[in-house]
Amino acid sequence: MSDDELFELFRQSKSVNNWRSATFQCINEALKSPSGQADAPGAPIAGLMLENINEIIRRIINVILAVSRLSGSSPRDDLAGEVRQVTELAQDLALQFGLHPAQLQLLMPRSMDEVQIGADFHDCENGDCERGTRCLVDIVTLPGLRKVGDGRSESESKNTLVPCEVYPYAGVE
Repeated sequence: MSDDELFELFRQSKSVNNWRSATFQCINEALKSPSGQADAPGAPIAGLMLENINEIIRRIINVILAVSRLSGSSPRDDLAGEVRQVTELAQDLALQFGLHPAQLQLLMPRSMDEVQIGADFHDCENGDCERGTRCLVDIVTLPGLRKVGDGRSESESKNTLVPCEVYPYAGVE
């Protein structure tokens, strides 16, 4: 099942999409509970989120350490802090995708996918100068972000917030 098929229900049903947003708003409010209070509303959710973050950090650091050993180098001293910061930012971004009443879509084509240069996709060297040209993707240098609908009544409009930047495939010469 493709990503598009998984999320089709949210595009087809306004009530399901509203449910998604409301659920994430409740989670977000629960996460704002005062820290250190075990009986505060949302503390169990905040605790689960913290456990999840710590497990992700542990896994990322283990991969980096394994690669460092293979390459005969050692990671920087501030590795754990930087991994924590990136992981927490990723968590915040994931929450924003759920919170927003409109649908936020990540534009991330795979290598050799065909895209059209324009509002959604830019050639990372030439921007949208070649607007309308279709090309095969070699490498994605920056994922894009698109908002679909307004989250209230209108659900058809698509507005690119951040265009996806790609290196077009040049082929073998």
